[in-house]
Formats: sequence, structure tokens, C-alpha cells
Amino acid sequence: TGNLSGCLRRIAQIEFVDTVMAIGSKRMQLKAYYELSEHELMEAGINSLRVYLHRLKGVSDTYKDHHQLFTNVLNHLFKIKAGDKSKEALEKVKGEVDTQRSIPEYDWLTEKIAELEHG
Repeated sequence: TGNLSGCLRRIAQIEFVDTVMAIGSKRMQLKAYYELSEHELMEAGINSLRVYLHRLKGVSDTYKDHHQLFTNVLNHLFKIKAGDKSKEALEKVKGEVDTQRSIPEYDWLTEKIAELEHG
């Protein structure tokens, strides 16, 4: 967890001028919050990315939709991991991810789904 905490500190110090890099850093933060089980930071980070995507101009709706899907899936996985949602919800999320292979962080999400299935 030391590397994840250091990663979060470094990301917080960066100012982004490139949209793709900014969104990528937000995804990285969310992944770290997930791994560290940081509930409040996860909620705030998901909301922050959702608002950022909503306000974003000059980017395709498909790009925004894929990242919104990422936040939705991650939110569901985090709630399942925390015990706030049932394992049945995991099957629904798994099905959604399996049909959307263009979702950002697809490999990481499928890894987390597998961990929840077997953990």
C-alpha cells in the first residue's frame, strides 16, 4: 500500500493540461482508492470524474460514455467489496463488463471481478 499512497500524493501535485492524461490520472486514483478500500475518497473521486466528464467539451460522447461506464462498474464493485451489495449484483456487473470490452481498464476490472468471485 506504500506505493499506492505515494502514487496518490504525486498525482495530487500534478497540473494537467491534457484531457486524456487528466482522465487517466483520475482512473489511476480511483484504482488506488479501490485497492486501499478508501470509501470516502472513492465516492468523492467517482463523483469528481463524473462531473469532469459531464463538463468536458470537444470529446466524443462515446469516449465520455465509456468512462462513465467505468465509474459505474467501479462503484458497483467497490460496494460489493465492502459488503453493501450482494454477490448476485456481481454477476450483473460481470455481464456488463464482458459485453463492453472497450471499457477503460477492462483487464483490471475483470481481475477485480475474479477476485470478488473467488474471495
